[in-house]
Amino acid sequence: MEELFKEFIAKNETHRIFKIYKPFQEKEVVAFEKEFGIKLPISFRTFITTYARGIHHKSYALGHVLDKISFKSYNKKSIKNNPSKPFPYTQRIFLGTATEDFQFGFPMATTYLPSSYEGKVYNEHSNGVIFLKDTGCMSEDFIIVNGEVSGTVWTQNIQSNSEIIPFFTDKTHKKQLDFEQYITKNLERAMSWLK
Repeated sequence: MEELFKEFIAKNETHRIFKIYKPFQEKEVVAFEKEFGIKLPISFRTFITTYARGIHHKSYALGHVLDKISFKSYNKKSIKNNPSKPFPYTQRIFLGTATEDFQFGFPMATTYLPSSYEGKVYNEHSNGVIFLKDTGCMSEDFIIVNGEVSGTVWTQNIQSNSEIIPFFTDKTHKKQLDFEQYITKNLERAMSWLK
């Protein structure tokens, strides 16, 4: 990660397309973890305390590498956006039936829930997570920080595709993507704009 980030910084110095937000201080992360009774996944924790808490494309919001992380967005007393409550899912959630599903030829383990559960699922999916970035059309990527699949990165795509889904390392859908793999892909994509 260190070499990739140095390369990204060097290329960005020339083109100045991205704004890089300074990392969190260790004491800020410790206080957040203590408040919510969690330990952030190590690759995520290392990135936000060593490299950056956000990397924004200066003119194209959907080009952000990582939205600016703010611990103020989370509330221990809330029914949503509460990292102290475990993320309740371990596999893809689809709001609808198997016959309504559209897995695009890449079958994966899926829990089917009635579409009437949308509000419940929308609230529940925000627990045990830290949001990473807005991906457009009311969708967003997030990392699980509390729950059985802690450390993996998922996306919420309820409005467009009626699903909450983990990212996978390949099309076999066997291994879920962790934060280091996720941020590496995003940095590599961003560097393609810095040529």
